[in-house]
Amino acid sequence: MTPMIWTRWCLIPAATLVLIAPFLAGCGLWRGGKSSSTANSPSIVAASDGKSTLRIPASWSTLEVGSGVENAVLEVGNRKELVFLLVITRSKMDYGENVTYRDRAQKAIESMKEKLDDPKTLRGPVELVINGRSAIQYEFSGTLRSEQLRVHYIHTTVDGAADFHQLMAWSTPSRIEQHRSNIQDVTRSFAEVR
Repeated sequence: MTPMIWTRWCLIPAATLVLIAPFLAGCGLWRGGKSSSTANSPSIVAASDGKSTLRIPASWSTLEVGSGVENAVLEVGNRKELVFLLVITRSKMDYGENVTYRDRAQKAIESMKEKLDDPKTLRGPVELVINGRSAIQYEFSGTLRSEQLRVHYIHTTVDGAADFHQLMAWSTPSRIEQHRSNIQDVTRSFAEVR
């Protein structure tokens, strides 16, 4: 597992990474890994905590999850095409018994939007079922304050058996439509490992 850096960002580490990752990737500062896919076939990749998997297209690879992202267990994408998806898993035991996946989704999105200029909700909430688990999805966009880079997010929270799983995908507005199908396919492939 990637070592964690404990900073003041730990209060909202997922939002911080999601907001700066497109810039880091575009600058070549994000270190990538390799998937086990063959030339034209998708591959199954497992989260570092062993609790979930994703099926990614051959054009994507696994990427090293940035330090300081609390509970981030998997990142995949295509750096050249500026499309990414991060999985964050948090135990339900860490929340009050009345906290739902809808509550967790709202809290994560609010936290991410606080870091954006001109945040706009584009779609959602959309209720989904992903491999038998209830989920909720939102789309929103905004401009990263520090980089003045516009980013389009597709955020899905899955109600796992014992965990809340956030799947945060992002790209630039000019590229989101060409990647939408792959993002949705990867999101729908999410599966808990029992």
